[in-house]
Amino acid sequence: MTVSRANLTKGGKAEMQRARPEQLQAIILLGGNVRASRFGEAIGRSILDLPVEKEKTLLGLWQGQVKQLVIHLGLERLPMRLMLDREAMEPAAAVPVDGVVLSVERDPYSFRGTGGVLRDLGAAYADDDYLLVANAGQLLCEPLSNLTEELLHCASDVAVVSHTDGTPSGLMLVRCGALRDIPAAGFSDMKEQALPLIARSHRVEVVQKQTATGLTIRNVQDYIGALRRHHHRLAGNVEESGAWAEDWRPTFQIVEEGASAEGARIHDSVILRGARVYSGAVVVRSVVCGGAMVQPGGMVAEDIVK
Repeated sequence: MTVSRANLTKGGKAEMQRARPEQLQAIILLGGNVRASRFGEAIGRSILDLPVEKEKTLLGLWQGQVKQLVIHLGLERLPMRLMLDREAMEPAAAVPVDGVVLSVERDPYSFRGTGGVLRDLGAAYADDDYLLVANAGQLLCEPLSNLTEELLHCASDVAVVSHTDGTPSGLMLVRCGALRDIPAAGFSDMKEQALPLIARSHRVEVVQKQTATGLTIRNVQDYIGALRRHHHRLAGNVEESGAWAEDWRPTFQIVEEGASAEGARIHDSVILRGARVYSGAVVVRSVVCGGAMVQPGGMVAEDIVK
């Protein structure tokens, strides 16, 4: 639920009209990392290739969200541009989805920062075109179409989602003309350097939400926690929190095709392709990577087996 909208613009700015759906030119998924992820190295694949449901990966979930956004806005199609740095692992080829034009691109410059990357991308668009920018390595807790509508209603040059519970946010709507204020060279983080600079002469608003709209996946604990919350929602349940929450009940189990876990107890865990969990073993809130084994009678809890 939305709490409020905060205007970060310095000085009074004339009211703007909300962006029209046809002004939205692309969704930019930022998938770069400053340094190699231990989690990514352990799983041996892009985080976007991790399963979130049976036969559905995080990238596939993004494609489905964007397809619903295209339908919601009445568009024919929408480019979904996945931006990776030169070191990031590229996801496997995705299954095509109607209305979603997926491209995987690499930033040609090192240490450009998210603001610099967006400034460079925005150069190819008109001033009044908009880009929906998201952190690729997150699992959304609300429909992308709902969140986009709230950002569009801000009628601003930049609209950013923020969480009052302190969890990081990774979604914003940006007018390309505002990106011209970011320096053409050098490092510029979007939130730390670029937004304060843009706010000097453009309208910047923050959509404040009480709870996280998306959960960032950086390690095995993030991944399992995001999956628990996702599968609670799929089951129509509200996840309990706090000191008295009874969170011991199993919520999901994912065994990829090509993995073996017959006769094992899989509790809120993921068994990746090529892994083998023998009969009688117990795996709790963990990830078993391809090529790894859990022996008969073995016990794994809140860990990654590689």
